[in-house]
Amino acid sequence: MRCVAILLAVMVAGCGHDEPVRKPAGHYQLRQADGPGPLFLVGGGDDSPALLGRFLDLAGGKAAPIVIVPFAGGDAQGDRYLAYFKDRGATNLTVMTGVAADHAVVRGAAGLWFAGGSPDKLLTAFKPFFDDVRAARQAGAAIGGHSAGSMIWGTGVIVKGESSDVIAKGKAALAIEDGVGLLGNTIFDPHFSERARFTRLWTACGAQDALGIGIDPETAAYLPNQGPMEVFGIGAVTVIKPEAGAARVAVVSSGQRLDLKDWRL
Repeated sequence: MRCVAILLAVMVAGCGHDEPVRKPAGHYQLRQADGPGPLFLVGGGDDSPALLGRFLDLAGGKAAPIVIVPFAGGDAQGDRYLAYFKDRGATNLTVMTGVAADHAVVRGAAGLWFAGGSPDKLLTAFKPFFDDVRAARQAGAAIGGHSAGSMIWGTGVIVKGESSDVIAKGKAALAIEDGVGLLGNTIFDPHFSERARFTRLWTACGAQDALGIGIDPETAAYLPNQGPMEVFGIGAVTVIKPEAGAARVAVVSSGQRLDLKDWRL
């Protein structure tokens, strides 16, 4: 049996950390002018007003052009987030429909928010816009997503198989598709503790030789262009790194940071 070396990141919750810069109402300015924009990925659950508001801040404020991508869950998801962001005071909102004109809409966004639903449906419908979202992020746009909308940004996307399937059948139970690749050699997995997905993510990471980032519901993994990953919300983010038949694991709680390069908390 392979052993698992576990590094538990234990700190006092609520330790001081930098807040995203807040912009005055009606003012829009990209925070990430010095490089690619951040990822702000939520692991499912109820939509937290605080997390949506934080994403809006990262995109540049209430007047920033925010594009909502509902493809994983359908039109109802677009309407849902349109209302949520309006409630947060956003004034420049667009819901994608998948038409040719959306290429320019995506490239001109300061923030792109991806709704939850089916990751394989999202991959299929959004694939024609992969280059557009890469260009938008390179220009400083913030990329955010909920549940399935948080899964497609690494190099691999788990589209089939849960931990129970893996325990019964091994890695053959998993289906992994190529992701957008905004964060290299990485697999994201939402609903992590809620659906007991450790085994599936550990196995997927071993199969792909990738870093795994499992995100709890109502919890966000904030990954800036430079610097450590930071966690917001009510749960934790579990990071899994395969190492010679074992796995190095860090459980990072809200308000904590983990450097993904040198594993320093």
